[in-house]
Amino acid sequence: MRRQALVAIAIGTLSVLFLLIIPRIVAQVNSSTKPSIQDEIRRHTNILKGWQLIDAIGPTAEQAALLLTKFKRLEDLKAKSRTQRIQTFNLLKELAEEEGRTEDKKRALAAYRENSHQAELAVAYNDIYTILDVDQQVKFAVFNRTFRRDLHDTLKVLASIRELKAQEKVEKK
Repeated sequence: MRRQALVAIAIGTLSVLFLLIIPRIVAQVNSSTKPSIQDEIRRHTNILKGWQLIDAIGPTAEQAALLLTKFKRLEDLKAKSRTQRIQTFNLLKELAEEEGRTEDKKRALAAYRENSHQAELAVAYNDIYTILDVDQQVKFAVFNRTFRRDLHDTLKVLASIRELKAQEKVEKK
């Protein structure tokens, strides 16, 4: 019980810090610092996701360290897969505008359909599921599916709040 309270407090604190830092980081974005800002945002998102994963699943101490290691590997593979999909899709868009190049189009289409990281992703998911009991597996599946959407929704709310505060300042002047 005490452990859950500490985890909840830690997650709350990290969430607040994360949500306070993001607008400042985004405000500093310019063409020369954009890659490093993106890396910083990704790092903070991964920290938050790790904490929320632990909170959502409630692993034992033995499971937690192994789970975080396997989860990081899964996230890295998902990022590589996303990057590959985007690059292949961009190639498809480019090829769609051109006549001919049939063989290039066939290869690009096959690569887009295949995504070479699928087998690695399946292994990474299986590695995580073998660590967890059935209830934890269900919680992981739900968490894995909803985290990004929930984060996106939270950031939209924060942007709306910031916009309202800016309007209030303008109205007061």
